[in-house]
Amino acid sequence: MRNVKVQHSEFRISYSLTRDSGCVNFGNGPRVIPSASLFRQVVSLMSITGSGAGFSRGLSYIALLAVAGCSSSSQGRLEAPSLSPNSVAAQAMAEYDTNHDGSIDGAELDKAPSLKSSLALMDKNGDQKITADEIAARVQAWKDSPIAVIPCVCLVTLDGTKLADATVTFVPEKFLGPAIKPATGKTTAEGIASMSSEGLERNGVKLAGVYCGFYKVTISKIEGGTEIVPDRYNTQTELGLEVGPDVPAVQSAIKFDLKK
Repeated sequence: MRNVKVQHSEFRISYSLTRDSGCVNFGNGPRVIPSASLFRQVVSLMSITGSGAGFSRGLSYIALLAVAGCSSSSQGRLEAPSLSPNSVAAQAMAEYDTNHDGSIDGAELDKAPSLKSSLALMDKNGDQKITADEIAARVQAWKDSPIAVIPCVCLVTLDGTKLADATVTFVPEKFLGPAIKPATGKTTAEGIASMSSEGLERNGVKLAGVYCGFYKVTISKIEGGTEIVPDRYNTQTELGLEVGPDVPAVQSAIKFDLKK
């Protein structure tokens, strides 16, 4: 059991976070974060924002995260978009297996940064290749999980400096089809962006969080009409990730250390 209570006049809110039975419960409402791994993300964000107003602001971000509910939640869980594991896998192979040898590897994998980012999770036999069966297994894992939406908080730096007012976008891979929508976030002065999937809301209120999926990541900041972030992070992005309940990269703040 771990309790954290914070009051701050800027928000006129007091939060109580309680880790119990694999859930983090917010005292002011039924929203919950299932699993200890997502609890670690809450703690990670608190560490980034520090104490005082920053700490309280970190809690305000987390309080808005929409996630799958535990059985105790009166609102129930958010439903994930419907995906067919075999169909997703077939589409992924059609797009990235350019030499048609039945696997995605080498240069092919370099062009699929979201898949490459999860190679360690998918590549069960250690051959550094990804097959249709391995992709289908990942999609099935999302479907089997009680967690529909994952809280995703990014920390963006450019040449070691926190990048403020940058737009971070998680662009769903085409092979996922139209059901999975992009997620966006705007970085604060601390370089922190809380991501929210398009159309994710409850009772007319926009909520933060990202549906499970494979995403390309783009980061952009325009100053004086000029893009200051290199193309390899936006129009020609090399960034990608899998969002899922067991993906290590999203179990704490997702760090993007950009270089000019």
